[in-house]
Amino acid sequence: MRRRFTVVAAVAATLMATGLTSGTAAAADQTSPSAATWCGSGWTYSTSWGASAGHPCWNQAHVKGWVDDRKADGHCVFMRFDWYRNGYLVDSKDSPTVCDRGSRKQFNLKSADPYANWVNWRLMYA
Repeated sequence: MRRRFTVVAAVAATLMATGLTSGTAAAADQTSPSAATWCGSGWTYSTSWGASAGHPCWNQAHVKGWVDDRKADGHCVFMRFDWYRNGYLVDSKDSPTVCDRGSRKQFNLKSADPYANWVNWRLMYA
């Protein structure tokens, strides 16, 4: 049985290599780091129904963090990540889904494109 997911948090902020400017959803850009792995300052997002925190890293392009369900309402919470390279969508992945109030799951997701240089993320409610 497939569930239909509803987007509750919309893209509303941008994270550049310098840092996060707001909280609901964001994007990260790799503009200068060399071959060494570089991790951005990341996101922290909290609502009455869910929360998440983590950060993007480059070389290999991936995200690390956690997602938490904060409401006993029969709905689930997860993060959705869309990776881009040079303005083109190259991969999308979802974090583990959390469906029990007070439950938290860690994640470490890698893009299929190791050279992705931008990532958007959204906190989702299903």
